[in-house]
Order: sequence, then structure tokens, then C-alpha cells
Amino acid sequence: MIQATSRQSIPKEWMDPIGPNVGYAKPEFREQVLEMAKKGSAAHFDRLRDRLENGVIKTPLTAEQKQYLKENFDLKNMSWEDYQSLIGKLCEFGVLDQEDKDFLHCGFSGLEMTPVDLSRPTCTASLYTAPVRDPWSFDSWKGDVLGWMKFLSSFQSWDSDSQSWRKTDEARLFGKVRDLLDAIA
Repeated sequence: MIQATSRQSIPKEWMDPIGPNVGYAKPEFREQVLEMAKKGSAAHFDRLRDRLENGVIKTPLTAEQKQYLKENFDLKNMSWEDYQSLIGKLCEFGVLDQEDKDFLHCGFSGLEMTPVDLSRPTCTASLYTAPVRDPWSFDSWKGDVLGWMKFLSSFQSWDSDSQSWRKTDEARLFGKVRDLLDAIA
């Protein structure tokens, strides 16, 4: 499975979508998609790692902002458009960077995609048991953003340097945003 790695838009006709945020590259376009993915992957993920190490949640929410989010977003019953709007509000409030949208599945119009780190081994695993049929799909969670984020925050990848499993950078970001939202809910 190939997913986008930067704001470079992968043409929709190159992909076979399997959900609102995941798709497979069509066989005749795999080489082009892989080349696009490799170009932006390392630098994109380096910036995310820096933000995670230096506090990805940059600005704490004010009481007024928390109240606004609580009144305007039902975290247990949210549409895809509501989710995108929520992440947009967190960026507007200065809590997240615009670049974080890519990792939170909000980076592109049309076929929504998220980056894949091609500079490291791609073997990942999740210890979380999802209560839905297709846990990757936002639609499968029936609007439960907190449950979906909990699932996505559970992924680990094998770190050959330390010989141990570690949370993926994307999982760490989903975890931090989920913790922030959970405190509001």
C-alpha cells in the first residue's frame, strides 16, 4: 500500500481507494507513486519527529477554545467533514501545524491520504483490538473519532537499532491529539 508523503498531489486516477483515507496504487502507476513518495518522505518525517520531540502540541487550549470545541464537535458522532474541520480548528488555534494535517489524514482534497515513512523499515503492528470490521476506515468507526484515534495511536514499528518495538511517529501524533481531545470530551 502506498500513501502520499507530502503536499504533492498523487493523481486520483493513479489510485484505487479502499476508504476515505487509504488507497492502493494501480499497478501501471506504482513506480511513479513510489518515486513521488520517496522524494518527500525523509524530510517530511524528520520535521514530524522534531515537532514530536519539541512538543507537537505547541499552544495549550484556552478555556474559551475548549468550550468552543466541546459545543461544536461531538467526538463520538462526527462526519468526515466535521473531523477535517476539527483538525483545521486545532491548526487555527495554534495547537497544531498545518503540516500535521497530512499525518492526521487531512492533507489532501479528494482522495485523502497520509504519509508513509519510506526512510525506515515499514513493518508495523498494532496491539489494539479494533471493534470494527475495517479499523483503518474512518467510516467504520461511525463517527467515533476518539476510538479511531486510539486505534491509529496503537501502531508500533520495529526499531532495528534498539531491537525493540516503538510507537510510529504518526501513532505518537494521533495519541497526543487524542489525549488533548479526550480531556475536552
